Amino acid sequence: MPSPFPGMNPYLEQKALWRGFQLQLLCGLQAAITPQIVPRHFVEFEERAEVLPEDIKVSPGVEFKARNLVIQDTQTQEIITVIELLTPSKKEPGVSRDRYFERRKEILTTRTNFIEIDLLRGGRAASNSHAP
Repeated sequence: MPSPFPGMNPYLEQKALWRGFQLQLLCGLQAAITPQIVPRHFVEFEERAEVLPEDIKVSPGVEFKARNLVIQDTQTQEIITVIELLTPSKKEPGVSRDRYFERRKEILTTRTNFIEIDLLRGGRAASNSHAP
């Protein structure tokens, strides 16, 4: 039976599948962007430790690596651009969403470019609230 949602995977937003998808997409973006910006800049993964929300079934309270991409100047190591792929937990009310908005606000008060990619249908659009 053909998918009732041609061109999209409606199950992708499940938290169990999202981590793998996020990593694959960020790797693909890194591979696509790098040839366009070298030698003056480079793209790296930025990882931060975050505590999993209570509703994730793995092991609540366990830390995991939150990932996004940063474009940096080769000579100065200055971060030029942050590329953030929204996750389900960043669109749902709670600690993860609050932390995300705090971090985004910090970035937007600097000269750093900020790219927010939202491929999720669920949750409240992050761009519509908590703007600096």
